[in-house]
Amino acid sequence: MAKLSQESLVLIMKKSSAELKALAKQRLAGHYGILIGGFLLGSGVGILLSLLLEAVFHPNTNASSLSIALYCVCTFIVTLLEEVLTVGYTKMALDISRGLEARLDTLFYGFSHQPDRVILLSILVSLIAFACVLPGILITIVCSVIGVSAALPLMLAGILALLAGIVFSVIINYAYGLVFYLYLDHPEKGVLQLMRESRQIMKGNKGRLFYLDISFIGLFLLSSLTCFIGLLWVLPYVEMTKAHFYRNLLGEV
Repeated sequence: MAKLSQESLVLIMKKSSAELKALAKQRLAGHYGILIGGFLLGSGVGILLSLLLEAVFHPNTNASSLSIALYCVCTFIVTLLEEVLTVGYTKMALDISRGLEARLDTLFYGFSHQPDRVILLSILVSLIAFACVLPGILITIVCSVIGVSAALPLMLAGILALLAGIVFSVIINYAYGLVFYLYLDHPEKGVLQLMRESRQIMKGNKGRLFYLDISFIGLFLLSSLTCFIGLLWVLPYVEMTKAHFYRNLLGEV
């Protein structure tokens, strides 16, 4: 992908959510099976690792502080490994959207292509988003220590700061919503460069992606009526639509 200037991004014909979903449905024809298999395999690995942690550490109220600390550290590591798997699943959908061969082993792509960058991107974006809500959390903690009745104005300020922080953290997450797609196209690029390019491409498009996300809420609610079995079809649909959203911003579709 050539680096796009801000002017070229403006000239790209932006497709509506309905058009992106229509493209996703067309491309998914005959490919649902491989994406469902990828989702089941990734979920199975995550569940297996979680069960292994439970068996090794037995976290409960009687556990030692050291055991709890080790459990938390290992859980964090497992979360990062699951993030690498998620990037592999994203690549599966992105490859299919481009008409490339669908392969189940693509799920593990991130482990052999700069996995440290996937992990660092995940940590940095999470830390930036967390920094937005940290002031509100700290003010709320202080108020709980000194007593709400004695610091009611400060408590109200803390709640407002927390709400504002949540809004800003959502904006941050959408600003960096394309970092993993950009990583998949350019694994050789540095973390900060990927984040910078994501911010550039998402200027004026964060609202579009937010609207696209909330447009799937109905499908997620319907899947709950099937004991979430319907997610096996909903999640590939969502992933494929987002892959087309990314490609649309690049001018590919």
